[in-house]
Amino acid sequence: MTISVDLAWAVFALAVVVASVVAIGLAIRAELSRGHRFQAFLEAKKLLHKTRAARTELYQLDLSDPKIVSPQDKERIDLIVRAFNEIGLLIEKGYVSMKDVMGLAYPVFIRVWRQLEAYARHREELEGNRWARRVEWLAELAKEYHNKHPKHKNRKIFLYNEMLGKKLPIHEPKAGGITV
Repeated sequence: MTISVDLAWAVFALAVVVASVVAIGLAIRAELSRGHRFQAFLEAKKLLHKTRAARTELYQLDLSDPKIVSPQDKERIDLIVRAFNEIGLLIEKGYVSMKDVMGLAYPVFIRVWRQLEAYARHREELEGNRWARRVEWLAELAKEYHNKHPKHKNRKIFLYNEMLGKKLPIHEPKAGGITV
């Protein structure tokens, strides 16, 4: 049985049309996906900006005794933790690239966790669940990011304390990627 030339060309043309439609659909989907990722990146940036004043205040607090934190300071801390949890969720769900967020503000995550760690452990004991786990996770990612990039090889991360009037080193990369 032979297929006519006209039928062969019709099948070929149909295959080309279907392939073109699929290719256009995939291109549109990729473009939309890039747009969504960019919007998620902008959202992470907004969240970081929204917490800037609260973080500045946080850096000056002495949270070594979490039981004496004032209600205003608790509000600031909760604002930061909620924002950072949202950023962590955006990264976990793949809406925004970890590399992009870390490139934007990796020292911030290290500084915030350094200040919040004792308070977070205290809240975990009180509430019986993990509190600020994404803040801790972001800080660990930030340390890895810092240690992996050659441009940060001998660069320490500091926390400036106005009350003490000095910078306190809080993260220093060591040989082999081990940190202090």
